[in-house]
Amino acid sequence: AGTTVGSGREYVCRRPTQVATLPLGYAQGLSLVPAFLARRRNTWWRRLAGRQRPPVVLIGGEEVPIIGRIGMDQCALDVTDLSGAEVGQTVVVPTHCTLISPEVPRVYIE
Repeated sequence: AGTTVGSGREYVCRRPTQVATLPLGYAQGLSLVPAFLARRRNTWWRRLAGRQRPPVVLIGGEEVPIIGRIGMDQCALDVTDLSGAEVGQTVVVPTHCTLISPEVPRVYIE
């Protein structure tokens, strides 16, 4: 508790927290907004920005929040409440596939 996470030290852990890192950041397209929306001044996503939940990824079907500021090539995850978090687990990133860099491997499931 009280430890900061991420660039800029914006996120402060409110409890003892188990943190995992994911090698995915802005350079790979994580948490980017399409350019046509970013240019608009008054869009629905801007109005909702203050009320949104933190971005999440899925590990073992469970939502895991991204904490702290997303970095260029990595981000931090709060895996405190995830039962059985292990190195090498598959992480599902719910986003638009067109926003993710082509260098990121994709697995398509029917």
